[in-house]
Amino acid sequence: MRRHKFQLVFVSILLITTLIVGSCKAASPTTSTTAKATPSSTAPQVTATASSTTTTARATTTSSATTTTAPVTTLKPLPSIIRMLMRPGSSNGAIALGLSGTLTQKLGVKVSIQEVTADLAELTLMRNKGADISLMGSTSIYNPLQGLGDMKDVGPQPLRMIFRGSAQYVVLYTSKKTGIKTYADLKGKRLAYFPGSATINDTVAVLLEAMGLSWDDVKKVNVDNSQIAIDSLKSGVLDVPTVASYPNPNMVEIDATIGLVILPFKPTPEAERILVQKRPTFMMQSVPKGSILGLEEDMRSPSTTNNVYCFDWVDEDLVYQITRATHEVVENTPTAFDSGWRKKDAVAVPFIAPYHPGAVRFYKEVGLWGAEQEKLQQQLLKEEQDRIAAFKAKSGSK
Repeated sequence: MRRHKFQLVFVSILLITTLIVGSCKAASPTTSTTAKATPSSTAPQVTATASSTTTTARATTTSSATTTTAPVTTLKPLPSIIRMLMRPGSSNGAIALGLSGTLTQKLGVKVSIQEVTADLAELTLMRNKGADISLMGSTSIYNPLQGLGDMKDVGPQPLRMIFRGSAQYVVLYTSKKTGIKTYADLKGKRLAYFPGSATINDTVAVLLEAMGLSWDDVKKVNVDNSQIAIDSLKSGVLDVPTVASYPNPNMVEIDATIGLVILPFKPTPEAERILVQKRPTFMMQSVPKGSILGLEEDMRSPSTTNNVYCFDWVDEDLVYQITRATHEVVENTPTAFDSGWRKKDAVAVPFIAPYHPGAVRFYKEVGLWGAEQEKLQQQLLKEEQDRIAAFKAKSGSK
């Protein structure tokens, strides 16, 4: 009897032990087995919502080359209106009108045109964020960049290039009815003087000086803007309306109505050297007689470029999109004449001002921005910093 009870207890203990061992085996962690299998799995295992973004990013970098995708840049939406400034009656004005229309179509937002009549008005509007972009010749950009002329009291201005336009001749001109044919004939004659544009007046001064004259040798006639000066030439109130870049729609009209005369510029080599030193934006070129309207003698001429530019405060994404659109449409932009703008010249060296970061980004993408451009860009940025620092030290401003 006792032996029977002992056997029963022994069997019970053996059964309980078997059940416990079996339970332990059944409860062994499957997660460890799964974890070992994960490296051979082709799909990433995302275990929590909070970490899903990181996990996905890692999976992309370790996946095969055929599934790797380039990062997509999201640009800020364009404003409903992009504000562009222009000079009525100038070659810049004709280009601005044509460019604004094509950019409006390309960008899908309105590129509005606002007329300004002088450098000071244009720069003041731009500095106060009353406009986004403008077209201006490199001679007009020089003074504000350096903190000279109209900007001498406010200091060097951080202007930025967007597109470098075509070269144009800088000339003084008149009409056949004045009888003026050379610079020597200018003595005692009536020349337009623009109280609101130091750039124009200074440019006339360096041209006169290179030919042995000065403002003291002529009669200054104060004029508000170029269009009034041209009308005054037509009516006989003025003898020389302004310094201008050729080609120019007004010159074409004058040639067709009262006969255009471009005064042949023939400085001595030394005078030419001094002129370029004073106006580094000028590039001297030989111009054969008859190659442009109103020129009856061979001459040497300063040339400058028309440029799309802005201030450094303009949004980078906005400038990037303007640059891209300008580059795409510029060779097909309708103007009053062939502006000669070319995609390949958009960042041609030398350029006078640093390019905006938004423009640089685009030109790098299309392969136009190289080591030469970058070297000049950094040089111009350093020179600008030095000018601004010197002005602040001199004026005591912060």
